[in-house]
Amino acid sequence: MASFECIFTSDGAGQLWNTCVWDIVSASALAHYKGGTSSPRTLCLLGSDYVISAQHDKPLLRVWSLQRRDQIQRQIVCPSRVSALAASPDGLHCVAGIEDKIYLWQVSSGDLLAVVSRHFQVVTCLRFTDDGGRFVSASRDGQVLVWDLAEVACTGTRGPAEPIHAWSQHSYDVTDIHIGALGGTRCYTCSADQTCRVFDIDSGDLLATVVLDAALTAVVTDPAEDRIFAGSSTGKIFEVALYKWNTGNKRPEATFLGHEGKVACLATSLDGQLLVSGSEDCTARVWDVASKQCIHVLHHKGAVTNVLVVPTPATLTSMRPSPPTLPLGVFKRTTQAAKDPNGVPVHLESGLESMSREEEARRNALPPLDLAEALMSTSALFAAGDGEVDGDEDEGGTFEDEEDLSKQVALLKEVNKQLYSYAWNCVLRQQQTTGSDMSSL
Repeated sequence: MASFECIFTSDGAGQLWNTCVWDIVSASALAHYKGGTSSPRTLCLLGSDYVISAQHDKPLLRVWSLQRRDQIQRQIVCPSRVSALAASPDGLHCVAGIEDKIYLWQVSSGDLLAVVSRHFQVVTCLRFTDDGGRFVSASRDGQVLVWDLAEVACTGTRGPAEPIHAWSQHSYDVTDIHIGALGGTRCYTCSADQTCRVFDIDSGDLLATVVLDAALTAVVTDPAEDRIFAGSSTGKIFEVALYKWNTGNKRPEATFLGHEGKVACLATSLDGQLLVSGSEDCTARVWDVASKQCIHVLHHKGAVTNVLVVPTPATLTSMRPSPPTLPLGVFKRTTQAAKDPNGVPVHLESGLESMSREEEARRNALPPLDLAEALMSTSALFAAGDGEVDGDEDEGGTFEDEEDLSKQVALLKEVNKQLYSYAWNCVLRQQQTTGSDMSSL
């Protein structure tokens, strides 16, 4: 019986397989997926049905069904070679880095939703947050950009999308990204400038910077985000305690020793007790975090380019074939707007926009209140009253006809009352209409 977790590794040589699935406890092979080789940071799962990766020397995406292990499900041709690939946690969207551009596809239909270009050099890594609402991209230009998935998907109707945050603190290539699991609010980056940086995705603030003794090539944290594990170009793996008080300037030392080549990828188990590393020395190693000892060595024919630790999919161990729960479309190479040059762009209004338009229409439909005419009539009444008062006033300052004056005052009060009542009814009617519309939403 397979363990609760399994390891996906990809081989850079492709002599025996492209991707292999291992039991994380016994280190026994559970499945193989053949055909081609996978580029670094392009191996990912589409839901619990498919494995997808990018060919390192061709503009191809290869897709395998987890059940049909020896047969390639689909080969997808891309505009150019894919340097980074990531799938949303629900498997509904897929983003790829092609040169300095980012392509966003809808998996079920295969529609190319958007192509954004904000990097200046090749995209090196892409990662989604655990809620799938945002993703982070890194490039050789040293920039790290945070994107809103919904805003990027609406690029065709709302214009070019802009990143939420743009971080340019790294001075050399950004080699890897890790997104924390605690709400996906923290982003960990490593670079060839020998630094590992911690950012807050919500606020965009730089929280911490760790300087190590070698160029960093991979980064990951334990599930509690208490420790950072950083792989280097020398084969050493560093462990940095984030919440340990350190009063000195001493740099953290390498704690996991055993690889003889560059560490290409890192992953941790769900409980944080095991660390899995892949290297160019053709081995993937499973480490016990507490003792810092290597407990398993997984041999490959070529450099290990990708490592994933995930809960064992039910479709991987099931003996009965079952239909996929996620439809898979053919990824298109152009957006719908580019395909139909004669098409008319349609702007889909949000609920607030449509409500404001209806409110304005109702306001225009109300009968206009001619305040100028009312004021003129009131002034005329005042003028008439003043004339009578001037004419009827005797030398002692008394009125000869108090009855006419009382009628004029009563008439003025009635006019003011009607003006106030009419204005109040208009305001109250508008508020009631707006409140009913908001409650219906």
